Amino acid sequence: MSPTPARVLLTEARAQLDSAGVDSAALEARLLLAYAIDVAPESLLAEPEQIVSADAEARFREALGRRLNREPLFYITGEREFYGLPFYVDARALIPRPETELLVEEAIAAVAGMGDAHGKGTGLLIADIGTGSGCIVVATATALTEARFFASDISAEAVEVAQANAERHGVADRITFGVGDLLEPLAGPVDIIIANPPYIPAENLPELQAEIRDHEPRVAVDGGEGGMTIAERLVRSAPSYLKPGGRLLMEVGYGQAPLMVDVAKEVFPPGTEVDMALDLAGIPRVVRVAALRLGRPIEALDSSLRSE
Repeated sequence: MSPTPARVLLTEARAQLDSAGVDSAALEARLLLAYAIDVAPESLLAEPEQIVSADAEARFREALGRRLNREPLFYITGEREFYGLPFYVDARALIPRPETELLVEEAIAAVAGMGDAHGKGTGLLIADIGTGSGCIVVATATALTEARFFASDISAEAVEVAQANAERHGVADRITFGVGDLLEPLAGPVDIIIANPPYIPAENLPELQAEIRDHEPRVAVDGGEGGMTIAERLVRSAPSYLKPGGRLLMEVGYGQAPLMVDVAKEVFPPGTEVDMALDLAGIPRVVRVAALRLGRPIEALDSSLRSE
């Protein structure tokens, strides 16, 4: 196989990806080639005529074949950025999503709202339930440098990925890992529970993009009938696992937040503050129990959504 200019490979790959229905075909072709030759993607824009070695081209074509089979890009490259940090990812765990960064922001804000005594998490135990790749607990631990953490998942394989990411970012000594269903692995109450449970309705799974449906762990996306089965179980059991004045922060799917707020108001003591945080698209994304009010007020929600 003779050396080939990057421009030629990118043109071919873009056409193939576009024909396969892959969004952002030009960008993905560039990311795959940059991965194969181990350069920054920007260098391919600056030097499109650079020659790609035969070995690198072979790696590129193998990676391209996997992407044409609709394997997620980040499983191929093995890395996904989250909260400004690089995370190792593979098919054992869900790929981190940008909208989930809101959970990290809310956790940091919740600690700030607990007063100066807790500083960067001093004296606090924070649990990340359904940790997956560990992106939430690791990102939160890098910001709250004095807090201790517990992270668990029903998948032992996912916990292995989370442990690797905790080691990578130097926070493993402050995180205890466990395997089990939702809150069951916890030995006792904690100050804050953070959770991103599966919330895609089981009946919608066949309609998902092939990348999610065929490649990401089903246990990480299947929220049961209606999508709220697991989330509701978590909310109903949370009061028993929170210290007095503790906080629950849980990501939910589109249209699910008002219903989960109702469940929280039912199971937590009267007077508990329960509300929602909106993501950058204005979608209620995080249900907050006894959490600090931040960002856009709940009154900004569309009236039709409030009535659900």
